[in-house]
Amino acid sequence: MLDTATVTLSYSEFESLIRKAKATEHSEKTILELEKELEDKPERKALDDISDILIKAINSKTLKEKQVCIKESLEIYCKTFDMSMDELF
Repeated sequence: MLDTATVTLSYSEFESLIRKAKATEHSEKTILELEKELEDKPERKALDDISDILIKAINSKTLKEKQVCIKESLEIYCKTFDMSMDELF
């Protein structure tokens, strides 16, 4: 119904709409850049890897397999944050 409606705006309102549209477009680009930057951080990748390993641990049948997975996830954590395993305990 409103697809073919005619809208009358003053020039200042039209300019305001254009400025807001440009500001929104700029904000969207900034947000996309920040998201990309976050995705590329090694901490993010480490967290994804640790999550995958812990899910693998949940599905493991034996206690030894679970312990191996937990140790592996702790090693990734230590490597990511430049820590030794001894600092965790």
